[in-house]
Amino acid sequence: MSFFSDIRFFEEVPSTQDVLKEALRAGAASEGLLVRAGRQTGGRGRHGRTWVSDAGNLYLSLLLRPGCDAREIGIFSLLAGLGVYQAARAFLSSEEGLQLKWPNDLLLGGRKCAGILLETDLSAQGLVEALMVGVGVNLACAPEEGAALNDFASVPVTPEAFQDVFLEKIEALYAAWRDGQNAEILERWLAAAHPKGTPLSVKIGSDIRQGRFYGLDGQGNLILSLDGNRLQTITAGDVYLT
Repeated sequence: MSFFSDIRFFEEVPSTQDVLKEALRAGAASEGLLVRAGRQTGGRGRHGRTWVSDAGNLYLSLLLRPGCDAREIGIFSLLAGLGVYQAARAFLSSEEGLQLKWPNDLLLGGRKCAGILLETDLSAQGLVEALMVGVGVNLACAPEEGAALNDFASVPVTPEAFQDVFLEKIEALYAAWRDGQNAEILERWLAAAHPKGTPLSVKIGSDIRQGRFYGLDGQGNLILSLDGNRLQTITAGDVYLT
């Protein structure tokens, strides 16, 4: 039986993340629960930004219960992004133009094709009791500044088809994390991301840091190379390719 055996589909919801949260509050959410919608009226991305949610694209949220320390949560941004990358790659004849950007955006032809939102419920001891992973993938259409997978795929990709491949990939990656294979996950993410030395601009609040991509630390945080060969570890921020 698949890890994600409880799949709930809705034609339209405000947000799949909100539906998942309601199930959690009602005590009706086991690990592996997945909520997918044909359309969202109030989809959101990181920092409360609006995620345009037209029909024909993929909108889902899934529930994990890792039980890890909250300080380890960064690895899950990379894990989820890598799962989306691997699923998208399965529908393309080439990986050219397909690239991950820290922490969890998927770029296609230099434009955003998918994004991920992580939200947590923590115990009094600071452990992650519930991790809600929201995934949005532009399949049939995209905002003007974004990219749609079907503009690059050899055959049209349906939300159902993408979901099936993504669940296979994310289940394997989650099992790898459970087995302590963090280093392997980070290595795979780096192989799918912009190369070392890529110029980056990082916005942290009102502050903007300019540098080059140096790599990741053991927790999946971004290491930025600054002028004077100084290195800075970034735990959160908006990253732009420059």
